[in-house]
Amino acid sequence: MTVEATPPHPAGIERGPGRPHRGNYRDAEGRKVPSVTTILDAMDAKQGLQAWRMRQCFDQGYEYGCLQDAHDPTQAQIKAAREKATRDGFRPDSVGREAGYIGSAVHDAIESIIHGDDGIATLDGFGLTAEQHKQALKALGAWKRWRDENRHLRFVATEIPLISDELGFGGTIDALADDCGRVWLADWKSSSRFYESHVYQIGGYVQLLSDARGIDVDDATIVRCCKKTGRPHVMTIGGQQLKAARMGFVWRLRAFKLDESFRRFYGAQLNPPRRRKVAS
Repeated sequence: MTVEATPPHPAGIERGPGRPHRGNYRDAEGRKVPSVTTILDAMDAKQGLQAWRMRQCFDQGYEYGCLQDAHDPTQAQIKAAREKATRDGFRPDSVGREAGYIGSAVHDAIESIIHGDDGIATLDGFGLTAEQHKQALKALGAWKRWRDENRHLRFVATEIPLISDELGFGGTIDALADDCGRVWLADWKSSSRFYESHVYQIGGYVQLLSDARGIDVDDATIVRCCKKTGRPHVMTIGGQQLKAARMGFVWRLRAFKLDESFRRFYGAQLNPPRRRKVAS
């Protein structure tokens, strides 16, 4: 599958440095602040993601033959399957990291295309395996299809890290565009489905743009680039929905900070240090 680069856009598109290393966002006084994704990961349990990881673990177990004849596997069989999969180099927790690595490659390739560079060369620079490269190409093709249907959008900024000194959090927007005079925010996803946290993430970015740059967003779109079918799936958020997403994020931010304060205040009492045994 060939994905051609979009023709260069007019000069003047702001190209940010992207997300800080290890999400190390700091406010004006140099204090580390949580990121939008850190806050949402703590407040919104992604049960669907955990279930997906476990399915991957079981699939690997069947492939290795550990559970081949077990229609209703016992705990011992499940344990044996996991141990063998781990010995052979498979870890359930690594599945999410691999998917995230593909997503990062696709994000960078999209940014390259927006700025008139070669998206395929960007993908090649990630050193993906043949299967990963195939999935990334399909996801990139999905984004290209969406872009071809939305030529009226004029990109003005990509990968801009922002900090809200007032509320104490940070985040990096994927893209900001002008839609016939309306401010339009975009977020690229390569996940297999939409999650509620995706909507609240948009709310966090809207808050950041308002606090850090005084920009009011009119509309937002989440473009999910499917790695299997190569088709784009779009969720558009505007009006009252956008206000609700912003408010929902702010409440989660407050709950996150309250939880942090609670753990600092009661942590020593809830988890007292163990006393060492004195040798007789």
